[in-house]
Amino acid sequence: MSLEKPTAIQTLCLSMDLIRSTETALRLSTNLADRLSLALVAQLRPHLISLGLENILVKFTGDGWLLLSEEQAHAAPLCCLAMILSNRFQVEVSGMSGIALEKIPALRLALCWARDIPIVLPNGSRDYLGDSVRLSVRASQFCRDNEILIDHTVCDWIYHDFVTESVEVRDRYEEFPDAKVEQMRTLYRLCELKTEAALEADAPIYYVNTLEILGQSSQANALAERISGGLQSSAESPMADKRILIERFNRLLESHVEFDAAQNILRDMYEAELPPQLETYNALISKAPRITDRHKWLQKMKQEGIAPDIRTFNLLIESAEDVPTTQRWLNRMRREGVKPDSRLLNTLLVHATNYSTAKRWFDWTMKEGARPDDTSFDLLIQKAETVKAGMIWIEKLIQEGLQPDTMTFLRLFANRLEGISGEELLTWYLSLSVHPPEPMYRVIAEFRKAGCWDDALRICLDYPYAQAAQKVFRSRPDESLDYFKRIVDADPTHANGTYALANAHLALGEETEAIPLLQRALTLATPGHRREEIAQTLAKITPTAESTEKPQIPLKSGEEPE
Repeated sequence: MSLEKPTAIQTLCLSMDLIRSTETALRLSTNLADRLSLALVAQLRPHLISLGLENILVKFTGDGWLLLSEEQAHAAPLCCLAMILSNRFQVEVSGMSGIALEKIPALRLALCWARDIPIVLPNGSRDYLGDSVRLSVRASQFCRDNEILIDHTVCDWIYHDFVTESVEVRDRYEEFPDAKVEQMRTLYRLCELKTEAALEADAPIYYVNTLEILGQSSQANALAERISGGLQSSAESPMADKRILIERFNRLLESHVEFDAAQNILRDMYEAELPPQLETYNALISKAPRITDRHKWLQKMKQEGIAPDIRTFNLLIESAEDVPTTQRWLNRMRREGVKPDSRLLNTLLVHATNYSTAKRWFDWTMKEGARPDDTSFDLLIQKAETVKAGMIWIEKLIQEGLQPDTMTFLRLFANRLEGISGEELLTWYLSLSVHPPEPMYRVIAEFRKAGCWDDALRICLDYPYAQAAQKVFRSRPDESLDYFKRIVDADPTHANGTYALANAHLALGEETEAIPLLQRALTLATPGHRREEIAQTLAKITPTAESTEKPQIPLKSGEEPE
């Protein structure tokens, strides 16, 4: 079969790596570790949107993120994103997760530009193969806490707008002895936006957002008003394209400017004789600090003959103080003939004070033609309160053509495990097309906390290597050993039972009892990861000199030796 070689391109890659993330995760309880993982996902997306980067490729590595783009114009906004993450990541993740600030890992951040080949994966998603990821990851190994390093090409692109300092890589070999050396000799530390560049009238609007997020509100508002003045001057030209100017004014109004600055921008728009549009009023409603201000702009909008759309009502409902206010806006929306969308559904689910209200609003929006998305199902799973109720939403999610992931199941198993046995839960879980092992560790922990030892041990039977399982074995040593012994006595060829019994002995420090069980488990295991894992464990604990070599995995009938 011949392979058609795609055209190579140059790609930007921002590597964001959590320093000592494994060490941090091991110090946290299961619940806090889950909350940290969820906060990592939630913290990034709003910043991508504010910088116009929502469509770039984002990959979670387990210890951070890789963000890739083939657009040269994304170099500056990626630098802005790196600065935001460097300054705000720990504070924001702490606030979202409820974990103490000092327990949130610092970051290493590196942005490099290199040759890649664009590819399409079997599942239809896009990716890149080549040098950009490797170079950015290796550059990040020389980063100090929350430091941003960029390569010379990126530096050449952005040096007019950002302050940078050169870093000799060889000077950091002693500080980072484990870092892999690449062909790069000099990197550049990204320090800050240049004040003079940030306050130019033709500065990109995402600079306004960057300054505001970094806490430089006065500079952000000053820049926005200077850009607005520049747009007003441009409108005086007889060659001005008013449609483009209105779009730029609206994007400026949608940026992270304060309400007073937004009203000044609107004044410039009027003086430029550019009529406000639906998007203009939606931006003003989104920034209005009081209910009366929101009502005022809605009335002004109606007076101008502009009908509110679903985004208008989304903004009004998102700022509603209580369920009765939400219901009043919904009634008005119906009168206006505006249909709900997935964003409104998600807003309603956030506002729902209980599961029955959430389900009622879900049923109504579905009847009106809205379609749920991943966030909708995540919210419904959280509102469900019990795992058994949440399982229904997992099944509906799959019916909608969506796929649950590890985070989805972690949300599910954060609910109460009542009215369902370990056997019933595990049977259902393994019947799904996607069933990552990590969420089951939480199930073990939750059954243990509830004192449901038989249910916990049933899950441990399939996941005996998990830290959560080890805690069960140490908490109930006799009960754990008896549980697995009964299974093995009834069926000496029970592979999971044999392996679980061996792990229980290991957790209790009984290596002598564990070794023959591991040897038997090795012969019972099918080829794959479990078999290799057992062999590695035996190699570590078998006391004889001969067995310090890697154990030979017995061949099953019909297998060929390697």
